[in-house]
Amino acid sequence: MNKKNLFFFLAIAILIPVSCTQAKTLIKEETSSSDGTSSVKVKVDVENERGNRQDIVSSKKDDAAQKKCETAQNRISNKLGQLENNRNMYRNVYGNMSARLTRLLDRLTQAGLDTSDLEVSLENLDSMIEELYSNYDTFIGNFQQSESTVCDEDKTQFRNQFQLMRNQVEDIRIQRQEIKDFFNETIKPQLEELKIQLDDETEETED
Repeated sequence: MNKKNLFFFLAIAILIPVSCTQAKTLIKEETSSSDGTSSVKVKVDVENERGNRQDIVSSKKDDAAQKKCETAQNRISNKLGQLENNRNMYRNVYGNMSARLTRLLDRLTQAGLDTSDLEVSLENLDSMIEELYSNYDTFIGNFQQSESTVCDEDKTQFRNQFQLMRNQVEDIRIQRQEIKDFFNETIKPQLEELKIQLDDETEETED
């Protein structure tokens, strides 16, 4: 083998390992680069999917909260209508009772009977009734206000209002019982006493 051919084969022998090493390096770099890009893309896709799921869950929670809020507001609105009807009923019942007693007082006074005690009692009764009206109006006002606070994220104000309204309901119940007791224990005996006086005067007139 001449020197030229020997040199040529030596050159090839030297270059082949280098070329293989370079090829391996390029393949490794390409593989690494390719894998890295895929890994980043997969990671981004996972994050996007996770974000989408969170948005869906959050949206469902918001929809559920809104529906719950609207349901609560509808219940309060319906109950508010019932309370207003009750208020009108109370005004009719107690208003008619007070008007009848006032007319009776006038007739007994015209008949010449001493109605001073009954007159004082009827004034006290009217004051009790007016206080009941006022407290019931306040109760309805608080109940109406709860329609706007029931949907607040912070339920503290609504819970406080609800407790206040429960106390007011009990106060109204007590007031109604006090009016009933006052009529039965004070006004009714006075009317019976005046009736006896009227019967006695009628008998004396007939005699």
